[in-house]
Amino acid sequence: MWVLKTLEKKNVTQVERWFNDEGDSFTMSIGWRWGTATYDNKPDIDEEDQSEEDQVNVYSVGDVNGVDLDDGCWDEWEFSEGISEEERERIQEKYNEEGGMALEEEGWYCDDYDVYFAGPLELTEEE
Repeated sequence: MWVLKTLEKKNVTQVERWFNDEGDSFTMSIGWRWGTATYDNKPDIDEEDQSEEDQVNVYSVGDVNGVDLDDGCWDEWEFSEGISEEERERIQEKYNEEGGMALEEEGWYCDDYDVYFAGPLELTEEE
């Protein structure tokens, strides 16, 4: 098993893209202090060349077995123009209090999900 992890805090961003059948959408980004991704095979990454400015989508470098994110510390929301300020606040509050399943019950669906690690990174092989 291969383990890819961040070495400095606040170098992980989780990005979710949500849509509904009315054509509305929003993107939510969550910053995490720490992150680890595991793979059966060595991921296609050279952790030696990673800087804080570089971001690696952990799903694009290999077949991920699992991702562990620790200590969320910020979030950022972007909404399509058709969503009122009042509805934006309601969506954020519902997600923060009840999670994504509550939005799915209202007809929203998460169509795209990515996790980005920024360097420096460490890649190790474990038994």
